[in-house]
Amino acid sequence: METKIQKLPKSRVKLEIKVSPIALGEHFENATRKLASSTNIPGFRPGHAPLHLAQSQIGDEKINQEVIESVVPLSYFEAIKKENLMPLHEPKVEIKEFGRGKALTFTAEVDVLPKVKLGDYKKIKIKNEKGKIKIEDKEIDKVLRQLQRQTSDINPVSRKSQKEDYLEIDFESFLDKKPLPNSKSQNHPVIIGQGQFVKEFEDNLIGLKKDQGKEFSVSFPSDFHNKEIAGKKIDFKIKVKAVKEIILPKMDDEWAIKLGKKNFTELKESAKKSIEAERAKKEAEKQEADLIGKVCEVCETELPESLVLAEIQRLIQNLVYQVESKGIKFDQYLKNIKKEEKELINDLRKPAEQNVKISLVLNEIKKQEKIDVSDSELDEEIKRLESQKMTVKDEDRERIRHQLAIKKTVDKLKKEPIS
Repeated sequence: METKIQKLPKSRVKLEIKVSPIALGEHFENATRKLASSTNIPGFRPGHAPLHLAQSQIGDEKINQEVIESVVPLSYFEAIKKENLMPLHEPKVEIKEFGRGKALTFTAEVDVLPKVKLGDYKKIKIKNEKGKIKIEDKEIDKVLRQLQRQTSDINPVSRKSQKEDYLEIDFESFLDKKPLPNSKSQNHPVIIGQGQFVKEFEDNLIGLKKDQGKEFSVSFPSDFHNKEIAGKKIDFKIKVKAVKEIILPKMDDEWAIKLGKKNFTELKESAKKSIEAERAKKEAEKQEADLIGKVCEVCETELPESLVLAEIQRLIQNLVYQVESKGIKFDQYLKNIKKEEKELINDLRKPAEQNVKISLVLNEIKKQEKIDVSDSELDEEIKRLESQKMTVKDEDRERIRHQLAIKKTVDKLKKEPIS
């Protein structure tokens, strides 16, 4: 077998593979025997007819197809092994020459795992902001008020609604007397004055009782996030299904004790520590991202298009999940941001390329540093995941092992000199 390799941009290769007529002749014979074993030839038991009779009965088309389906994969895998390549997907195959007494020549085009040229990543330095995190009183107060609202009592009332009340409403919206798509809701929760809707809409909910309806119009600002109604006057038809009063607990020692603290002072300190921990976590994540970014800057590699496209799709799927988890259809979201899906794909290409490069570089550093994950480390991680109610299947083990190895690689990078 002869193999020629042509390197293409973006870590893609084109292999030209040639199987000699002599080697191919053996495959023709094997293919004929295989097909003859399942072909009814009068006067002979299956598989016992002379090959020339079997060939005549089976037909050249079936035999040719069997030879190609057998020889092409075998020759392709032998070629990539010989060239020490790691394909990233199924190859694009094109038959150039084939027939009895002839050679089989075909091309196979495929993206392959690229080589990564590591720069002097061990000398990369990042600023380590170790200054004391300053937490303002208003930040602590905001956390406590959120906690206060989460632990409040909500009681139905027969009076008219007022600011800070919890309402459940049915509503429809209209533009030029025509219903707006995806803008109808039932038993929709809203707290008057919290800013879930525009202020003018929430102001119109004040002074209503249960089962009372109302029609009104709202002029939306020109910079409203939904571009379809930005700067337009929208008509609403609502019906109040429930009016409830929110009774906030008093911020005192008794409330703190119910929340598992000794007193209100300890609760405030706990809120402060929670903010500090979150701030420290975000700072650590930022420093890690900066470090990885600088490591990638000193490393060189090609980016296979198949990996980039797969990463773009992953980013889109994540975005779809985030959008639709908020009750918004993804098509509507694209309309709101005035983008076609093709434009979104173009926007995501650069971050996708960066993610692919990070993955390739960290994987190469992992190999360079001989970082591995033992079975006991893997088992411990799986126990941790399962303790968080996550289901881990046998086929997930190697993926989790790889993720742990990459984490260990990043941890090693973080231990390198930091200014």
